[in-house]
Amino acid sequence: LLPAFQVLVQCENRNVRRTISCSLHELARLIGPQAAERSLLPCLRRFLFEEVDEVRFGALASLASFLEALDPEVREANIGLLTGLCDASFAPPRPPMTPEANSIFSSPLAASPPIPHGGLRAGILGGSNTAAVLSLRAGLPVQSPSASPVLAPPAQTWRCREALARQLKDFVLLFTLDRTVSTIIPLARRLLRDDVHSVRTACKAMVGPCLRRLREEA
Repeated sequence: LLPAFQVLVQCENRNVRRTISCSLHELARLIGPQAAERSLLPCLRRFLFEEVDEVRFGALASLASFLEALDPEVREANIGLLTGLCDASFAPPRPPMTPEANSIFSSPLAASPPIPHGGLRAGILGGSNTAAVLSLRAGLPVQSPSASPVLAPPAQTWRCREALARQLKDFVLLFTLDRTVSTIIPLARRLLRDDVHSVRTACKAMVGPCLRRLREEA
């Protein structure tokens, strides 16, 4: 069944990948920790940083359950996934507009240089070419779309932090006390100061289990 599973993981249909990502934790419980580490952990890493939101959220929502199915040593070695996911969920700030680019919206189109044949049509039909058309009007160099960084909109990324915050109470019990103090608590402190209210609210649920764990281990 492994070859068929690998084909489904790489399927171009996002609904197929989403179904697999939502069920990884159940598969891990069925096949055992060693097989899960060997066959499913690479798929989990792939899905957690997917560009498609539905696929990424499917794997992230059950991350604690998946980690619970692994051997403790493997789980401890992959704790960096938590901070990596949190870092990736913060969209980088968009660069400020230059005076030349800002003048595009204030300068009259009649005074702009002519657009090459087919340029305006390309800008209307293809969203990625619109910036090239505006750059031609302003007399700026045209950048290749591949050279521009892809910036994820903040409206989509805070949900990743919320899903992570909801599972912090489970992560407290999954990792050793040293890992909890060095990684989970700093992560919780960071999410408790998040700009989004629902992220802060979800994170509050870990305070009680964390205090009990610290008291029991003291």
